[in-house]
Amino acid sequence: MGRAKIVENRGGGLYRATPIYNLTALNDELAKIQTAEAEYSALLYKILNSIDLLRKGYREATTAVDNVIEQWKQKLIDRAASVIAPPSPADPDDPATWPAVESAKEGELLAAINSARTAASVGTVTRNSDLDLAMLRLLREQASTKKMGHFDSGGTPPETRAAIAGYFAESVGETLDYGAVTAADVVQNWQIDPVAKATLLGATYLDVGISFVYSRTHPTGYLWGAIYAVPGTPPPNVTVTYPDPAKTAAKEEETKLDKIELPKTDPLTPEKLSEVIGEFGKAAAKLNAAEKDLEELMAERLARLARNSELLTFKNAVESLVLDVWACYMNEELAVGDTVYTAEVPGHWLFSSSAPLRSATIYAGTSRQRTIFFTEQSWNIIRRDTSFSSSLTPATTMIPGTVFYNLALEPGHLKWKPAWRYGVIESITGAVCSVNLNPATARHVPTERGIEGLDIDLNDHDILTNVEFDYPPCNVAAFVVGDEVLIRFNQQDRTKPVVIGFRRAPKACPPKRVTWEQIQ
Repeated sequence: MGRAKIVENRGGGLYRATPIYNLTALNDELAKIQTAEAEYSALLYKILNSIDLLRKGYREATTAVDNVIEQWKQKLIDRAASVIAPPSPADPDDPATWPAVESAKEGELLAAINSARTAASVGTVTRNSDLDLAMLRLLREQASTKKMGHFDSGGTPPETRAAIAGYFAESVGETLDYGAVTAADVVQNWQIDPVAKATLLGATYLDVGISFVYSRTHPTGYLWGAIYAVPGTPPPNVTVTYPDPAKTAAKEEETKLDKIELPKTDPLTPEKLSEVIGEFGKAAAKLNAAEKDLEELMAERLARLARNSELLTFKNAVESLVLDVWACYMNEELAVGDTVYTAEVPGHWLFSSSAPLRSATIYAGTSRQRTIFFTEQSWNIIRRDTSFSSSLTPATTMIPGTVFYNLALEPGHLKWKPAWRYGVIESITGAVCSVNLNPATARHVPTERGIEGLDIDLNDHDILTNVEFDYPPCNVAAFVVGDEVLIRFNQQDRTKPVVIGFRRAPKACPPKRVTWEQIQ
């Protein structure tokens, strides 16, 4: 037995109502997801800062190896008998030779951006140091990894990078350019690309972060970037009580590597080569372990967001579901907002907008007689029955094992411990009747491969005999042969069926006859 909330009284015992599901578990899970999301933001900040430090260590280790190798090469050259020509003067076009090259180029880029925005009648943007840091971190990493794009190696999007740098934005946009030599060329390239142009000239953006990086090893050499933002409200301060997984993973890798004995150097190898190679190996392994943990954390978040969307979609669907439902007894007194008890007859899982459209005559034989149309569902409003105390619980809030268990047992339970059935009265003898049960089969379950299930007959017998009536105050007097009725099995005992009302268009009890004996 479930419950429903009345939405509309359509007359004649027909209502429109919303089924009430027990959403306690669903709401609890949503609350846990929201808490996890808040913790994720705080933890992500810790992890990315750790990874930033590990990347710095990796870059330093790489530089150390490069320097020692250069020393080795120089020693080999010094041993050579040939004369080496002196190096050529520094190339004036090489950005590495420019004084304060990065800050100079970044200033030019900011001026070019605001010039383009002014020309498009859009307000200028103000440079922000936190956004600068977010942009610089991305370009430095890409200079090292030789990659391009709006996501770093950990899959971090621009808005998250901005938050990690200390800037909390309502909205974020980003434009990148690889290979252009001047700031003017960069902005011109952005205005050619429709997506980049829309971001460059976004009217809502107030702040911007600028960065320029030159890399001899990057395929493009020149890396430019601008991140635009609308200031937002910082998230609540959440304390994360568990350790930083990135630091933990890095420490575990370092412990493993400390047990590995490094190879001995040969005479031509500088003394420090073995040492710096060992440090490089540790730095690379620690960074790799930390980034793997970050990937796992972000994968968990994606799964969590998908689950959040699934739960919210279901909740909105069930809370907005409005269906036609007949009272099994004549009751026109229910008001909008009333909570009623319902009987879910096998087939109620077919709740859908595609339910069959039916018609029924209400107030038959009176001046109010009319035909009413409705979508038929396998459920009815009933009088409160304390022998049933269950509620409708969505399967999406259960663990898979519980769902499987209930689906597996459902056909047997509905057959041997029935609660409700529909049937047609075949005969009436005194105060009892015979009822021909409507067909009832087990639920067919949607799966990834389609709708699956067995056509299990849920009726033990097609004909029920000696069925009593529980339809106060008149009981059998309200019914005739051919009526389609709702049957309750007392105590879910298939040997104790009782007719408790009509499937549709319930009838009122006929007025009592008044005899002379009663008048006297």
